[in-house]
Amino acid sequence: MHFPAHLHQQAALLPRQQPARGFTLIELLVTVLLSVVLAVIAVPNLQDFSRASQVRSTAKALENGFRFARAQAIRRQDAILVCQLNLADTNSSVYNRDFKNNSNDFACPTSFSNQWQKGWVVLPNPASTASQTTGNTSLLVGEPTKAPLVTSASSPSLIFTPSGATNLSTNFVLTVSPAASGVVSSSVITVYPSGLIERTVR
Repeated sequence: MHFPAHLHQQAALLPRQQPARGFTLIELLVTVLLSVVLAVIAVPNLQDFSRASQVRSTAKALENGFRFARAQAIRRQDAILVCQLNLADTNSSVYNRDFKNNSNDFACPTSFSNQWQKGWVVLPNPASTASQTTGNTSLLVGEPTKAPLVTSASSPSLIFTPSGATNLSTNFVLTVSPAASGVVSSSVITVYPSGLIERTVR
């Protein structure tokens, strides 16, 4: 049986089908090796990004707390206190039971290790310009963060007067930084005696 010549020519132009082949062991090993190298490079960068994000989030929350306290002092024409809370257990059960309900009295410390990430509170009508106050219901409570951060400040508390100024004669400086050493920058919140609040990154 003979086929027309043009059919033979068309068949010759069709690409030859190659037999299917899988990955060789060497190709597979090279692929795995490249994946491991990329993971080793990417993981530290992701950790740095996560720590930097936690620093920014905590610093922003603290800055907003100070701004809220200052605004309340001016609006109420009364002194407003911001102080840290030493919540030894940063689990949500302790926070929800004792602080989130906004129904309890608070006593601010006279001295602490300046770990503001363990929680802080905004209180009206402090008994004096000292750090101790009792019998007041909170206006705002800062939830403790579980992030591995370190916060340090020049004082465990700060009072805003009815004029919006502070009770301190020097700058109040609070620094938020990652607990792990590395290249991640820290955030610094500065409250000037005039009441001006500034947040910078170092």
